[in-house]
Amino acid sequence: MLIRHGIDMVKIARIAALCRRQQNPAALGRIWSAEELALASQRGLDSPAAAASLAAAFAAREAAAKALGTGLGREGVRLADFVVGHEQSGRPYLSIQGAARVKMEQLGLTAVELSLSHDGDYALASVIMWGEGNRPEPLSPAQSE
Repeated sequence: MLIRHGIDMVKIARIAALCRRQQNPAALGRIWSAEELALASQRGLDSPAAAASLAAAFAAREAAAKALGTGLGREGVRLADFVVGHEQSGRPYLSIQGAARVKMEQLGLTAVELSLSHDGDYALASVIMWGEGNRPEPLSPAQSE
């Protein structure tokens, strides 16, 4: 079994400032999905609640890219490959598409769990991916000692 974990923390004020600067929905759409932006707009796109929600969704993208081992921008993995949604209960989930989905399949990862939190000035996301794995992972120098 292969288990991957990624975590990221984002300063909410950074996302709030980005939203204030980028009033063009197309520009924001390069980062967040239409559904994520619609949810934030219901709260008032310039509200603290919307900024916290969008910051958590941004952190989820970064955390997922870390779990894949690519980060953003490498192997074609982009922000738009990840979409945060919520079940009726409020539980978050992460949809993965594009190059990120291809990388997941290459690694043999078949499941994803997402946890989001925000408090005070920061939003945090933790992503765990797992599956049978398609190839053994090489040992890092620290693991081989």
